[in-house]
Amino acid sequence: MIVKLPEMQRVLAAAAPEVRLYLFYGPDESASTELANSLTAKLGPDTERLDMAGAQLKEDPARLADEAAAFSMFGGRLHIRVTGSGDELVPAVSALLDLPATNHAVTIVTGTLRKDGKLFALCKDHPLTRCLESYVPTGRDATTVVRELAQLSHLRIDNDVATRLAEMVGNDRALIAREIEKYALYLDAHEHAAPALTHDVIDLLGADNDEGNLGAITNAVFGGELEMLAHELDLFASASAPAAGIIRVLMRRAHLLLGLAQDMVARGCNASDAVEARGKAIFWKDKEAIKRQLIRWPLRPLETAHGRLLQLERDDRGPQALGMTRLGEELFTLARQAARAGRR
Repeated sequence: MIVKLPEMQRVLAAAAPEVRLYLFYGPDESASTELANSLTAKLGPDTERLDMAGAQLKEDPARLADEAAAFSMFGGRLHIRVTGSGDELVPAVSALLDLPATNHAVTIVTGTLRKDGKLFALCKDHPLTRCLESYVPTGRDATTVVRELAQLSHLRIDNDVATRLAEMVGNDRALIAREIEKYALYLDAHEHAAPALTHDVIDLLGADNDEGNLGAITNAVFGGELEMLAHELDLFASASAPAAGIIRVLMRRAHLLLGLAQDMVARGCNASDAVEARGKAIFWKDKEAIKRQLIRWPLRPLETAHGRLLQLERDDRGPQALGMTRLGEELFTLARQAARAGRR
């Protein structure tokens, strides 16, 4: 059956025996993978993971049910993780759900499913399944995700802090969860003591202070800081981080700058007035950098830059993830344009 995120987190935390199959689907596969990983942790230290691909189960549909029902020789549990493209998994899932009982947990992590597809139809209302669509949250949705995760980790958080945290990691749900976990551990949060997560704590521990600083990369691109960009990209590459994280944060900044540039044209105001008019919607420490970037990026060039970033995002979602070489080339092109504008 389809559930919301809080309910999914509850059943995952309990490793609920009444759930035979967890289906994580949707465009944000990093969030789906993070949720599946959390089940492995809750099943205990003796849990082993067995990975299966959709192509394997298409050739041998009975294997999933056989593995889920098998008894372990050493008494430990299995977490059977399936990756597939959707309807090719239907025969295997049908066999699994038809079993009278199973001994091991099964999760499926896949991309967007058609609402009229056979796998979705099979799982969406079945009492032995729990299904959750993972999507990349934006705007208020992203702030809500931060607040929900903070509450589950016994942290209190104001809206402006939640918005900052979401923007800091490009609204990536998996990265939000990791950040919240880090803050909760640092603040010793538990059900009998819910400390406040503040800007000061984020300043001290936040992802934007780590090597491979996404905020520094963003400011380097839109501020035309070529040396800084080279340095930060080297750090990011050495951390083996995915390009998607950079692209999301850059898209967020490009979208913000576009909106501000449109405000300037509509109201006939300058960059400073446009930024200040947004109030707390723009974190105070970012305001001066954004004002300088807005001066370098008029509306038309911003529209072009936004289009290039959109294409990068599409390319990264293709059959092969975007490599750091291609990404670096595109970001240096944008940074050089900003640098030339600064010299005029």
